[in-house]
Amino acid sequence: MTGAPESGLAVVLRLDAAAAAALAPVSAGLPWPPHLTLAVLDSATPEAPLLEAMQALAARWAPVPVLLASLGRFPAGTRFLAPVPTAALLDRHAALLAALGGATPHPHHRAGAWVPHVTVAAEAALDLLPLPAMLDAMELVRFPPPVPVARHALGGTGRTASRPQEYHAHADPRRHRPDRRAL
Repeated sequence: MTGAPESGLAVVLRLDAAAAAALAPVSAGLPWPPHLTLAVLDSATPEAPLLEAMQALAARWAPVPVLLASLGRFPAGTRFLAPVPTAALLDRHAALLAALGGATPHPHHRAGAWVPHVTVAAEAALDLLPLPAMLDAMELVRFPPPVPVARHALGGTGRTASRPQEYHAHADPRRHRPDRRAL
């Protein structure tokens, strides 16, 4: 993202396993598995209140169905799939921003400027559209390089981890890519 902090924190919603697997061929080489970023924050943002807010929101939120329906490109050249904007998705973004307290998100993630998207590495992603997906977990990621801080299943539907070692092996994007010989 152009103008993003050199280091920081990102609050992301992860795509369900089936959608992530479908995107694996067009996500090769990206540093993190397919996700939709709700907010990017400066590295000076205190993590403890952010983690508390995320846990509370994740417990209240049901997984969010989205339909990835178009391919776009940001001015710096980054390719992405855009979901059809829904009230549920926009409400999740607004609720997170309200829960941030004094933390200020990067200008691209503020209300009125946020472009919901899933970054992809290849325009071949157009062949996958439309792609239904479910946003079923919220993560806090420290970057660069991307390192998981916490993961919360939405709606209490699954495991919550607050230490990277609890689920780090599952966050390795190489584990989400199929064997290329099978393609």
